Amino acid sequence: MDRRQLIRLTGAAAVGAAAVGAAAAVRGCAASAPAADKAPPSNCDVYLGSVADWSAWAADRRDRDYRAGPGRAIGEMSSNLELVERLLASYRRTFKKAHYGSMWGTIFERNHLAIHQVFMAGTAEEAERILRDPAGTELHHGFDTTVADFTKRLIASDATARGLAKTCKMKLLTLGDALGVTSLDNPETYCAYPKAPPAPETDELLERIERALGLRIDFPNPFPNEFGLATKRGIAGYRAINALYQAHRIKTLVARIRNPRILEIGGGTGRTAYYAHKLGLKNYSIVDLPFTAISQGYFLGRTLGLDSIAADGEPETADAVKLCAPDTFFARRERYDLIVNVDSLTEMGWETASAYWKAIRSRAARFLSINHESNEFTVRQLPGLAPQTRYPYWMRRGYVEELYLL
Repeated sequence: MDRRQLIRLTGAAAVGAAAVGAAAAVRGCAASAPAADKAPPSNCDVYLGSVADWSAWAADRRDRDYRAGPGRAIGEMSSNLELVERLLASYRRTFKKAHYGSMWGTIFERNHLAIHQVFMAGTAEEAERILRDPAGTELHHGFDTTVADFTKRLIASDATARGLAKTCKMKLLTLGDALGVTSLDNPETYCAYPKAPPAPETDELLERIERALGLRIDFPNPFPNEFGLATKRGIAGYRAINALYQAHRIKTLVARIRNPRILEIGGGTGRTAYYAHKLGLKNYSIVDLPFTAISQGYFLGRTLGLDSIAADGEPETADAVKLCAPDTFFARRERYDLIVNVDSLTEMGWETASAYWKAIRSRAARFLSINHESNEFTVRQLPGLAPQTRYPYWMRRGYVEELYLL
């Protein structure tokens, strides 16, 4: 596995390995794993690519003046040891190396092991220094852009910071397209209109988007040196803009259900959960690897408040974002109105993905999958059901959005 394969910004680093007890769930699956006839992709994603690379994979329209000013967050400097102590207690109860498969096991050994040792045996003060400043380490390596290597490049190069801001503005325009508040770029009209007009001003565009969402948009930046697009609502990062769309789709799919129960398999830093909570979807759970969950708990605890999260093993309330490890998820039998997975199910390995798939089919009314199809198998190859709808995912080229009615 080369470096490009290792550095993937998955929306959910979660579930890259077999959970204890998952093997029993797999035994009931009749289908066998597909042959590995595809080479694993060499994805750049955001922080491995150059500015030119970003234009190639992220551009949804021709070049123009995007009016994209780069931004850099100061971060939240205050301490909250109560939150950190809660998260450390949960981490130490739930962490198991058996959760990791080969891909995420390699990432863990190369990037997370030293941090893990602090989380297991260090003080709350030592752990808080890491959680408060993820851009100073590789804490978020694999599931967010706030990592040391990429941050150093952004600090050292104005062109890199401007390139990221431009990419984020493109994504904000794409979100506008998805919501119908901006017009799709049409290559068939380029001959008549050879010069593209400038993009809307960023804050004007945000006002259009929030009217469509019915949500006062903000971009919380609890971490120092988070780079992205400068707005009056905070620094709009690439992941946050995607999370806005994902929360909107979740809201749309459960709009007719009173107090819907949502589960996200793999939650990144918790940005989708944050916006879902802001949209009124408060009965929200995330299953993820404990190493990712501790970052989710810290982000959501700092942005939504201490009472708005329940770490694995803590008392749960309906309005708290509930964080659980794979073992906990497989041991329970709760049903959900919607289960969501973004950019991770096909990266777990066939056995683990099949275990999750069996649980999804037995415990959810609907399943929303947003994944690419360049790994050894696709979501559609998991046994037993075809998607009701399938179309390209608005926010990332090469990804497909599929809805399964269970």
